[in-house]
Amino acid sequence: MAKIVYLCSRQGARLPFSRTDMESVLSRLTPDNIIPRPPRIIEKEGFLVGVFNPTDSLLVQDLAVCMGVLLNDAGDWWRAGSQAPDGSYALFRNDAQSVELLTDIVGTRTLWYVQTPDWFIASTSQRAIVCFLGDFEPNAEASSWMLSSGTLGPGLSWDRRIRCLGGNARLILNRDTWTLTVKQETVRYDSVSLTEPEHAQQLLQALTQTFLKMDLDMQRWMLPLSGGVDSRAVLLMLKDRVGLRTITWGQKGAQQNPKSDAYIAQLMAAHVGVAHEYYPIDISPEPFETVLQRFLIAGEGRVDHVSAYVDGLAIWKRLFENGCQGAIRGDEAFGCMAVRSHFDVYRNMGLTIMDDYKNSDMVKEYSRESGQHRPESLEQRSGESLEAWRDRLNTEFEAPYIFAALNDLKLPYVEMCSPLLSRRVIRVVRQLPDFLRTNKTLFRKIVNTMAPGIRYASHSAIANRKDILKDKKVVGVVTRYLESARTLSVLPQELIAHILAALRSESASSLMQRSAREKIRVVVERLERSKTKLRMDIHVLAFRAYLISRMTEILAQDSEALLGHKRA
Repeated sequence: MAKIVYLCSRQGARLPFSRTDMESVLSRLTPDNIIPRPPRIIEKEGFLVGVFNPTDSLLVQDLAVCMGVLLNDAGDWWRAGSQAPDGSYALFRNDAQSVELLTDIVGTRTLWYVQTPDWFIASTSQRAIVCFLGDFEPNAEASSWMLSSGTLGPGLSWDRRIRCLGGNARLILNRDTWTLTVKQETVRYDSVSLTEPEHAQQLLQALTQTFLKMDLDMQRWMLPLSGGVDSRAVLLMLKDRVGLRTITWGQKGAQQNPKSDAYIAQLMAAHVGVAHEYYPIDISPEPFETVLQRFLIAGEGRVDHVSAYVDGLAIWKRLFENGCQGAIRGDEAFGCMAVRSHFDVYRNMGLTIMDDYKNSDMVKEYSRESGQHRPESLEQRSGESLEAWRDRLNTEFEAPYIFAALNDLKLPYVEMCSPLLSRRVIRVVRQLPDFLRTNKTLFRKIVNTMAPGIRYASHSAIANRKDILKDKKVVGVVTRYLESARTLSVLPQELIAHILAALRSESASSLMQRSAREKIRVVVERLERSKTKLRMDIHVLAFRAYLISRMTEILAQDSEALLGHKRA
């Protein structure tokens, strides 16, 4: 299931929207390459709820709806005020006086909301909220974050009025007083005094219990399998489930590279004895405008990670049409790579602002004028180690604003479940000492004992993003759009002119020069890691400018979807 829209009015007031309005809005969220299931719409006095493309496993009780998968015996998940369940979800529920929204422990499914003087809108879609608001107010700071990081930034939306509910949060709206409160547990990494074997036993027990609580029909779910440690752990935990099947995707030739994800995934599937299928994702033969439009409709332009979707989301269309209900993801938070400085932490977590770059002065000026800044809550705390801060940002920024944005791209087609991000597992990880989290040291040791002798992949089966963005099809679409007058009202004309001039200069380079640059690109990127400034690639910057401009256009059109309900 993909998107939910949850509207309610103040106690005793009337909602100015109808079932027909909801159907119209939900239809706008549909990618052009599938025919979705009929929407699920619930009407009750003061409430209007709509779910786009629901599966038959959708949890609904009266006005309570759980978008996602619960991992424990959450018998009263629907009851407002009850304990937050474990799982991967966005949860909507109510009682006689209030509406309550909950997110899972790291916010694997993003929940957006807006409160107006008379009604409240919560949704997993920013676009749906803009449709019901009836107008669109661009968020310049979000555009700055897109330029610098390829994301909307921490808690930001394309529309400056729309708020994001962070991970492990509970929002309560009192419909009588029309007051709204948000409660969110503070994330802390506090190691406990145990031996390494004792830590390993606790982590393995948490993993085992999590997977025992995961009640999925494996005939209708599949496991994306890479050559890394994360999806391998999921495979090994599920290897005895009847009907388990795995898939891997990437470039056509990747299966022949013994160091690639595609090759190693085949070895692991054969080792365990489960069905495995490989899906090539070379650039779609469709017009690339269509491919990018689908990318934006599916994911709402929250992230610039386009490499795995240049097939026009054909993989996810195929899974949907073959009756696949969902994908079991290997997203995790067992600890990140070693860092030596604050700059390493920001770069590795994707929390980069334009001042972190040594070129693109014009973009820096735009970002400063927009007010771009890192929130104080994401800075290193007093007494917090560099490693604990790094891993806290992994769960407070990377998981809810990058992992969740990538999940959004698949959700129009299939459901998502991330068992390695369960509450039970995360709480154990936060008790590990720094050295057992760095480079996922303890987790790797556990997985290695479960499947000894099979190496990990060192090459991705998916094309490098920078290579994709230099493809002439992509450059052509981006250039033509940025040259159009439509972009001038979104980003400064001088900035667009600067980007276009740099693109033309790049295109004028000879193939020999370009080939030489490609040969040293990896070396240069490694050298950059040792510095305290990054260099912005012009193709990346141009693509991000394109995303900003196109999403602004799409959202402006969304705001006119229900012309009869413009705000006063």
